[in-house]
Amino acid sequence: MNFIKQCLPALIGGFLFTSCASTYQVVPVASDNVAQASISVYRKNILDFLYGVKIYSNDTFIGKIGSKRYIKWAVNEGHYDIKAKCFGKAHYSLDVHAAENYQLVVAKTVGPALILKVKLKPAKNTMDLQAVNPPHVKGRG
Repeated sequence: MNFIKQCLPALIGGFLFTSCASTYQVVPVASDNVAQASISVYRKNILDFLYGVKIYSNDTFIGKIGSKRYIKWAVNEGHYDIKAKCFGKAHYSLDVHAAENYQLVVAKTVGPALILKVKLKPAKNTMDLQAVNPPHVKGRG
């Protein structure tokens, strides 16, 4: 029994460390081409490390965001319905114009009966997003 008490903190810590949500995207990362539009979705909260948020653009899977990360992809002019899925769905509609960069933030909110939900909202400013890390592009197999 004493052995279990000694190992329990290490097991719990190992579980938490290895269960952190990773960030990846399956579409190419947008380049710094000023003529092309891009959409970035950020996730700022470091406390949300246990789960990832899946991002879709017009029902196409873009990637998954862990805490303090973002994904960014190039888009053409047009209308885009961005969805975040985790504990339900959040939608945000964008009318994209050429050479513009659109930044959204994924945040969690508490719904009825204390159920966690996600929401998408525009980023207030770029200073608000400085502490996030770039995405990892996952190859398609």
